[in-house]
Amino acid sequence: AIREWKGWTLAQMAEQIGLEGASARSRIHEWENGVRTPDLISVQRYARLAGVAVEVLIDDDLALGTLLEE
Repeated sequence: AIREWKGWTLAQMAEQIGLEGASARSRIHEWENGVRTPDLISVQRYARLAGVAVEVLIDDDLALGTLLEE
C-alpha cells in the first residue's frame, strides 16, 4: 500500500532500495503479497525511502493508520 500510495512502480522501488537483477521487481511483488519475507536491510531501506518507521512496514494496521494521518 505504501509503494502504491507514493506512486512508485515495482522497478522504481527495486532500484531505490538497491535490489538488482531480473528478479528484483518480482521479489518486491512477492513481499507485498506475503509470498516471501524481505531481509532486514531491504526493510530498513524501504522504510527510510518511504519516510516511515520500520514498524509501519511490518504491521499492516499501523501502516494504514499512518497513511491516513498524512
